[in-house]
Amino acid sequence: MIGGKVLHHHVSRGKLTLILIEAKQEDEVNPISSRYEEQYFDVYCYTNAVDLIAQEVMEKNITIIRDPNYTNHWSEFTFRDLNGYQITVGGGVVNKELIS
Repeated sequence: MIGGKVLHHHVSRGKLTLILIEAKQEDEVNPISSRYEEQYFDVYCYTNAVDLIAQEVMEKNITIIRDPNYTNHWSEFTFRDLNGYQITVGGGVVNKELIS
């Protein structure tokens, strides 16, 4: 945990770091995706390895909200974390054979 007046956490993996703000009260935690149907993600992560992350998520039996869609233009999928937040991973793929 880092910070003075605003407590926040840094979560890193490889070249990606998320900075998450800690809620002061539990009732402050509400995924925006749970309030608005058209908002399909609470966090969007860009990567050039969407397929590798999707594979890892599937292997861990994490709930996938939107199945992986691999294209030449843009690939992405969405999963839900333990707190109900929907996280979308989008960008390129490593295995070009997956592109439809």
